[in-house]
Amino acid sequence: MNARETDVVALLTGQHEEIIALFPQAAESEQAFRRLARLLTAHEAAEQEVVHPHVRRQGGGRDSMIDDRLREEHEIKRQLSALDEMGTGHPDFPAQLESLRIEVLAHARAEERYEFSCLATLEEQARTSMIIALTATTSRAAVGENA
Repeated sequence: MNARETDVVALLTGQHEEIIALFPQAAESEQAFRRLARLLTAHEAAEQEVVHPHVRRQGGGRDSMIDDRLREEHEIKRQLSALDEMGTGHPDFPAQLESLRIEVLAHARAEERYEFSCLATLEEQARTSMIIALTATTSRAAVGENA
C-alpha cells in the first residue's frame, strides 16, 4: 500500500493535486472537463460527508473554519454548474474555467492549511476508518455523477 491508501491527509492532498492538474486539459477538451467535473464533485461530496463533520466535532472554534470551507465549496459548485451550462465551446469558457481554477486552488490550500492539520492527529484506527469512508463516498458520488 502506498501513502495515499493509508494516510487520509495524503489521500486528500493527492486528490487536490490530481484535480488541479486537470485544469489545463479541461480547457482543451470536453472529455477532460467532464472528468474534472466528476472528480471535483465526488471529492467535495466526500469532504462534506466525512471530513468536515469530523473536524467540526473536534470543537475548539472550528465551526467558522468549516463554514468558510462550505461557502467556498458552494461557490465552486455554482461556478462548475455555470461552466457546464456554458459548454466548452463558449468563448467565455476559458476565462471562467480559470476563475474556477483560482477558486479551487485557494480552497484546497485553505483546507490543507487549516483543516487537514486536524486530521493528522487522528489515531491509526480513526485514520483507517476515515479512508474507508472517504473512498466509499467518493465512489458513490462518482457513480451518481455518471448516472
